[in-house]
Amino acid sequence: MACPRSEPRVGGVPELIDDGVDGFLEHVGDVSAQAARVVSLLTDEELYNRMSAAARHAAELHYSTALIIPQYEQYYREVCGL
Repeated sequence: MACPRSEPRVGGVPELIDDGVDGFLEHVGDVSAQAARVVSLLTDEELYNRMSAAARHAAELHYSTALIIPQYEQYYREVCGL
């Protein structure tokens, strides 16, 4: 099962994680907040189950090989002029 995460709010991470749904986003350097989120996932079974199911669903919906590989193949055809 996919595991929800606690990640900093930088780069492309906010585009990958729906805060509070399939992971948590905290400010860079806020180690206490990140640690608290991890502890909440480890101690709240319902939260962990809900968020891990949402994380798996998001991964399957947006990043499955059936979806991604055809996009790469199309890109390669365009780049190679095929």
